[in-house]
Amino acid sequence: MYMDLALLHAPAGDANGNLVHHGSRWVDHLLARSARRVVAQVDRLVSTEEAVAMGVTVPVCLVDEVIEVPFGAYPTRSVGAYVADLDHLASYRSHVVDGRFEDYAATWISAAPEAYVDLVGRDRLDSLTTEAK
Repeated sequence: MYMDLALLHAPAGDANGNLVHHGSRWVDHLLARSARRVVAQVDRLVSTEEAVAMGVTVPVCLVDEVIEVPFGAYPTRSVGAYVADLDHLASYRSHVVDGRFEDYAATWISAAPEAYVDLVGRDRLDSLTTEAK
């Protein structure tokens, strides 16, 4: 049995669909193998040569589409690229526990990717990237 769609995230990948993970990669590989269609979001598009040199973890034959979305896993982590924003996750939890999810969603979920980076703040994102190294 196959699932219809798998949505994956990787810190890097090429435009053809070769994905690169740092750390655990088996879950994404297994998800890609068990889906009829795979769409991958990557923090950074790289050349095929760079992806191969970095170590392809999910090959092009398993991926149908790649979309570049810098900090696409934020506020959670993207292993090797940036760490989770624990302050933001605590704020999310507080909103949910207090019954204010709609307020959170109105600010954070409706933001377009470019606007989202501006909303979080480049300095904050850069600090999470620095901590990952």
